[in-house]
Amino acid sequence: EAQSLLDYGFANCSVYKDLDIAGALEDVAVQGGTKTTVPTAPSTIFSHIFTSQADTETITKKITYSEDVKAPLAKGDVVGKVEYFYDNKCIGSIDISAKEALKGATAFLKKAKEDFVVLADSDAVYKLDYSKVIDYHIQKNADITLVYHEHKLVKSHYYMTFDIAKDGKINGTEINPSSGGVEKNYINVMVARTSFLLRLIQDAIQHGYTSFGKDILSHGVSTYNLYGYKYEGYYANINSLNTYFNANMDLLDRKIRDEIFGGRDVYTKVNDSAPAKFADTASVKNSLVSDGCLIEGTVENSILFRGVKIGKGTVVKNCILMTDNIIGENCKLAYIVSDKNSVIRDNRVLAGCEVQPYFINKGSLI
Repeated sequence: EAQSLLDYGFANCSVYKDLDIAGALEDVAVQGGTKTTVPTAPSTIFSHIFTSQADTETITKKITYSEDVKAPLAKGDVVGKVEYFYDNKCIGSIDISAKEALKGATAFLKKAKEDFVVLADSDAVYKLDYSKVIDYHIQKNADITLVYHEHKLVKSHYYMTFDIAKDGKINGTEINPSSGGVEKNYINVMVARTSFLLRLIQDAIQHGYTSFGKDILSHGVSTYNLYGYKYEGYYANINSLNTYFNANMDLLDRKIRDEIFGGRDVYTKVNDSAPAKFADTASVKNSLVSDGCLIEGTVENSILFRGVKIGKGTVVKNCILMTDNIIGENCKLAYIVSDKNSVIRDNRVLAGCEVQPYFINKGSLI
């Protein structure tokens, strides 16, 4: 019966994902700044699961921008929203946010005593020795060194690619290019001399610039010595539930896991529990199971955080179950991301799919 329900779900459910919205957004008017507009981006990738056959080509979007946006803006400030409609009914919405803001970096740079500064976003998974990037930066006598990774373009809310000469000098940049294939993609890691970057940002603020990529890098190719540093290891950008799920699933590959965590210690908060316990009825394959777990059912291709309980007769496949999740007996879970302290009672059948995992909020009871 459970298998029949899963088969029905996969046969009749469909997932709509809007990967094109970034190209439809415009700069929004801003008041009180020397520049009259600011670039925008979707706060996330919109997705919706239809539980019956649906003609997703008839989905319409309503883009609304705020009329009272005032400077200064910080990256991520909400400046509008996108609403999605199907069959004249709203099926969801996402926020439109300010894409970049330069002013937020000045306070840090003024306090910094080091000669060089590394700026890196926190929404990606990779292992990079920044000291090697700094050495390369000094060797090239660069004004700014930008780290890039070669991979196939995947539509996102914002990305930049480089045209790089053989000596590493950046000859050109392109923001949100429409062409596919493998490109030299900027991974939002850069090195510059602290004093130079501070002057650059202060000058940008005076001119009302808001986007480091669009207003400075793209226009500064012919003015500054911009160099690209090639990063060749594992890289994953986390900008949606789907990319979060895929990056976690990648860690089930021992080679990737060893690359990210091997070679040096990673220190985190100590929260030791008793070792995981596997009952005689347990079956576990290709999974990461943390301490404090109790496994009485079947777990395959999944990641279990501390204190997760899996009941007898339950089958968990391709799931991420966070701290202290309790899964009852005779449940069937596939492609689930469950936040901490959630409880799924006996005999429940829950399934997402590989392109759209199903998310369970923290502390849910199902």
